[in-house]
Amino acid sequence: MQDFERVLRQRLLALKVTEDDLKRAKRPISEMVDVLLEMVDKVIEETCKEFGVELMDIDELEERRIEFCDPNTVAVRGVGYERYESLACVAVLKDGRHVHVTYVSGHPLLGRPRAAVVDAGVVGGGGP
Repeated sequence: MQDFERVLRQRLLALKVTEDDLKRAKRPISEMVDVLLEMVDKVIEETCKEFGVELMDIDELEERRIEFCDPNTVAVRGVGYERYESLACVAVLKDGRHVHVTYVSGHPLLGRPRAAVVDAGVVGGGGP
């Protein structure tokens, strides 16, 4: 299971979305975080499939009364910039562990808007 966690973390940390990425995908800048989270979902699904790790679907989550962890967002604004850092619980594995990502988004002081995963991991009990 250690390999799964390491590989998943590496793949998630490589994710970022820039203004140019959105232009190529013909998506508006307002969807930057949505695009990043779509990429996160895809990486989690593909990595779980590769390692034979099962995800709970929404019906199973509801049946077992399992909830995603509360999200947290910190906003920092100043002259010429704004940055948001968000922690999100993005998936629950069949063994009960949760996949968390921390991502940043916003407009840097010098530069263009972007969103990127800056931390990721599998947390909680369960697993072999």
